Amino acid sequence: MTRVAGSLAIVLAAGLVLGGITHLAMVLAMPMLAGNTAFHRHAAALSPGETRLLVAQQDGNDVPFADPAVAMAVCAFDITEGPLRVEAPMPEGFGSLSVHGRDGTVLYSVTDRTAVNGVVTLVVMTRQQHDEALAAGRSDEASQELRFVSPRLQGLVVVRALAPYPSSLPEARERAAAMECMSAND
Repeated sequence: MTRVAGSLAIVLAAGLVLGGITHLAMVLAMPMLAGNTAFHRHAAALSPGETRLLVAQQDGNDVPFADPAVAMAVCAFDITEGPLRVEAPMPEGFGSLSVHGRDGTVLYSVTDRTAVNGVVTLVVMTRQQHDEALAAGRSDEASQELRFVSPRLQGLVVVRALAPYPSSLPEARERAAAMECMSAND
């Protein structure tokens, strides 16, 4: 009898461990298996250099569960051909600019505290593009811009502008929509 109970306990323990491993593997694999990611939705709808103002909606089409006091705009990037230059005017209150990979991972983020004359200028580039820019000696421009060496070639740039009062929401939307994404070679 004790032998049967011991065997049953071993089988149950093995089943729980196997179930736990399977569950953990599925949870970790979900971001790679999901097909309707933010990158896929926005990159397909945006042409290169186009900025799109995102709207908080209850049906979840653009940004589900978004804060109604925050205006957001997005642009998609692909830096295989050259660096991306982003210029985003920051609001009077709080603003942020973030770079996300295709999988939604936040790669880089800055706030309005880094703005020079109210504008955050960010250049997203690969390691090779960064080394070429350093070799070319373009350091006079670099004092006014932030440079980010991205580990991913494609992704999204998102700007957020907080409207401290409901009456300032149109201005926050205007600032967010004014973000410019362009090739740094232009």
